This record gives sequence, C-alpha cells and structure tokens, in this order.
Amino acid sequence: MQARGTATALSAQNTVGVSFSPEFRLMLVCLRFPFGDEEIAAIREAAAAVLEWHHLVAIGERHRVFGLLLRGLASAKVRPPDDVSAIMQNAASKQARQAMMLALETMRLGRIFYDAGLQAVFLKGAALTALAFNDASLRHSKDVDLWVPPSQVAAAVKILQTAGYEPEDPHTISPEHQDVWLRYGKAMDWRRTGTNIFLELHWRLTDLPLLRGELQPAALQQVEIAPGSSVTTLGGDALLAYLCVHGASHGWGRLKWLADVYVLLPHNDPAAVMATYHRVKDLDAGRSVGQALLLCHDLLSLDLGTLQQELQKDATLQYLRKSALRLLSGGGETREVDAQPFGSTSVYLSRFLLGSGTRAVLSELRTWTYRPDEIVESRLPRPLFFLFPIVRVGSWLASRAKHRGRTAPQATK
Repeated sequence: MQARGTATALSAQNTVGVSFSPEFRLMLVCLRFPFGDEEIAAIREAAAAVLEWHHLVAIGERHRVFGLLLRGLASAKVRPPDDVSAIMQNAASKQARQAMMLALETMRLGRIFYDAGLQAVFLKGAALTALAFNDASLRHSKDVDLWVPPSQVAAAVKILQTAGYEPEDPHTISPEHQDVWLRYGKAMDWRRTGTNIFLELHWRLTDLPLLRGELQPAALQQVEIAPGSSVTTLGGDALLAYLCVHGASHGWGRLKWLADVYVLLPHNDPAAVMATYHRVKDLDAGRSVGQALLLCHDLLSLDLGTLQQELQKDATLQYLRKSALRLLSGGGETREVDAQPFGSTSVYLSRFLLGSGTRAVLSELRTWTYRPDEIVESRLPRPLFFLFPIVRVGSWLASRAKHRGRTAPQATK
C-alpha cells in the first residue's frame, strides 16, 4: 500500500500542475499531527528522499513549524545531520520559550479584563495551542490576539495602557483618528513597554466581509491554559470557521495556519468531515472552509470522500485552491508571499472570491481601498476622505512598479 506521504505530493501535482521539493514533502507529512503508524511510515519514506537538509531548515523558518517538524522526525526516529539538528533544536526551543511567555501574558490579561468586567476573547495563540496541541512547544505564536466588542474598545484601550502597553502607532488612539481606525480597521497593534510582547486588539474578527456581527455566548468556550487558569476563546465550529477565514485572508501563504485547521478536523472519517463542512460553511465563512479542506486533502492527505467531488464542482473554489498551491510551490517554499512577484496581488484577488454576491465584492473593495493607516498618513482633511481611493490606487501601482510586482524588495524573507 502506498504511504500517504508520497500521495500528498502527487495529489497536488496532478491536480493543479505544481510540484514540491523532497524537503517540502517531508515538512508536509510532519504537519499531520497527531502521529500514528501511517504518519510515521510516511515521515520515514519522505525523509529518505531528502537531499538538502538546510533547505528543510529554510522551509521550517518560512512556515514557522519547527515544533511539529522536530516532533515528527523524533516520532519516526529520523535524525538529520548534526549541524541541521542543532539549528532546528535551537529554533524550536526559541519558539517554545516565546509560546510560554505569551501564555503567561494571556493569563495575566485574562485576569485583568475579567476583574474589570469586560468581555475578552483570546483568538488563536495560547488558547488554540491548549485546545489543539496541548503542548506549547508544537505551535508557533507571534503575539496575543484579543477581541473585545466594538462598544468596549475605549475601555480596553485604557486597560491596556494601565497594563503597560503602548500603541505601535499613536494615531490609532488619538482623538482625531481613533474613529477612522474603528470604522475602517479591524485591530490596533500594541507592544508591552520594554518587552518583545506584542498584542493585537481586535473589534472585528476579520477585515473580510465574513464573520460579521457580535460573538454570541454559544460561539465561545473556556479553555484552561494552565492548572487553575482559564480564558475565553472561540469554541467548536466558530473556532474552525475563524481559522479558515483567517488563513484564506492571507492566501494560506504560511502552512502553520493549515496545520491549525487540520488538527481540529476529524481524520479518517469522510462522513464526519462532510458534516463539519456543512455546519461551518453556514457560519458566514464563505468559501474559505471549502478551500481549507481541499488544501488539507492536497497537502496533508485528508480523506474527503464524496465531498471532494462536491467541492471540485465549484470553479471559484478550484481557482482559490490553485492560487494557494502556486504561492507555496517553487520559490514559495522559502520566500514569503510579499517577496514573490505579484504574490500579494494574488492574495488580494483571491479575497474578492471568498464571499458571494455583489455586496461581498463591494465590501472587500471598500476594505482594500480604505486602509486606516494610509488614510491617516495621507493627511487628507476629513471632508476629503472620499478622494482617498485615488490616493490609494496610485500608491499601490507605484509600489508594485518599484518592486517589480512585489510588496517588498526581493531581499525580504
């Protein structure tokens, strides 16, 4: 019987005409957590084909999956060359320390907001790690994502300032510009003074025309991050819907996001996967759920059963699927999306297709056009905000021309 590790690469190649290096294929099978006998056999088979172990290191850094990569190799008793193993161990240890630091900060902020009587919902981060992996060393975390109702943003700002945070951009909380951020943005970036702890204060789950509205109690759950310390996070189908929309909004350009979705799905049970799909797609998640499942099939060998044929009938989903896979193939294995020629442009275009109908397209166009940071930087008087789309389109075209289709210079990784 053919191991699923080989089938993974062939599935993507045969379906959309992309191919991956042996090192990338090894990374993919190490994302299929938890590891059973079939996954371990696939890891060993994929590792036997690896030629450039330092390329694997570059892939792990790009996709921020050193924890899962090392756990997969250890489970399969695969030992990389000593110099490569040392690099990966160091990166995984750094990732684990960062995750623990953010977990402690999440608990601290959870207590502060609870004592203040404010609703605080922690997205991804330590809460997701506890729910999905139950091991801080397995999942990379960059910052704390905290959602509050729009009506509580002003109070949350005061709490964060008292808790030692300052905004990355002071304009976000200035009296003359705060309403611009609240109207056109989804979050404010903060940093705890004197530390490397970053936080995003959300009042919208996403800047896509999806997952709109207040979070209802039924969509929330308590998760214990450490013995005796729990925080509120998204629950069940709401969590899966959010992760799918979040990943799709970034074009699935970093595979740690797909690993988050995969671990929450039922494995080896196509009927349960289909039931999950039909529940979650009705939570205002658009096509992001179907796209995520197809990518889990192509890259992580998730068995979709008859759902695969159902999803493949949607031509738009097929385009979204191909767009994501192409961002990951070739130079995309080690280059960030915004460093690929027209990589970010591909993501922008795909965002218009995640919803349905004219209203969704217009909403996404408004999101793309009215960027709160650029509105503030433009220094347009408030009565002239309606002219900002002209400024935005001009600056976007100039940037793409300057960097030959990239958002950032080619040296960016």
